[in-house]
Amino acid sequence: IGMDVTLSLFEGFTRINRSNGIRIQMYEKAEVQSGKIPELIAKFGRKLRFVPDSVPYFVYAAEEGEELLPQLKYVVENISGIKMSKGE
Repeated sequence: IGMDVTLSLFEGFTRINRSNGIRIQMYEKAEVQSGKIPELIAKFGRKLRFVPDSVPYFVYAAEEGEELLPQLKYVVENISGIKMSKGE
C-alpha cells in the first residue's frame, strides 16, 4: 500500500511517499546546513539515507511492525534540525 502525504507542518519539506521506504522530499529551495547531514544519517544508521537529487530527499526504512506515525514524526523533527536558522 502506498502512502503520499503533503506536509504543511514542517517548513522546508514537501512530500512523504512510501513505496520502497518512506521518501521525505525536501522543498527544492530549502536552506539547509549540509554539514549536518552526515551526523543526521549516523544517528539513524542504515534506516535513513540522503539522496542529493535535483530535488533532494531522505529515505527512511521503517522496520516491519514499527509504529509508523510516531516514528515518522521523530524522523521529520530530526531532519528539520538541519534547516538554517533565520539570520544564518
